[in-house]
Amino acid sequence: MDEEIRSEHFRKVVTNMWTGEEVEVGRQDKADFLTENNGTSSHVTECEQVLPCGCKAPTGGACSQCSAVVCSNCLRRCLCGAPLGPCHAKKYVDAVGNIFDLCPKCFVAARRRRLWHFFLSPFVRFHN
Repeated sequence: MDEEIRSEHFRKVVTNMWTGEEVEVGRQDKADFLTENNGTSSHVTECEQVLPCGCKAPTGGACSQCSAVVCSNCLRRCLCGAPLGPCHAKKYVDAVGNIFDLCPKCFVAARRRRLWHFFLSPFVRFHN
């Protein structure tokens, strides 16, 4: 019968830079055993959690709105620099046709700016 002589436990943690909150995204357990013939053997167990975006890809960062940890494929950045998960990234199309991912705050500001430009355009010439 193998006897456990040492065990180590590691957590994989991502820190949300906006809130300072730590979110566990996986863990690793390692156990060393003493075998019957006085040798040693090791056993490593890794556990990865499925991210809230539904992917098992490497973690990309945490959403600045809800602190959900998303993979690097699903992580988006707003023009203000805030990291966004797929649930909070709003698609915005400007007058030229460029598509941007915006956070809710920047999205509302861009819509408000577009509305003011529309109503004031007969009276004011805007330079973009």
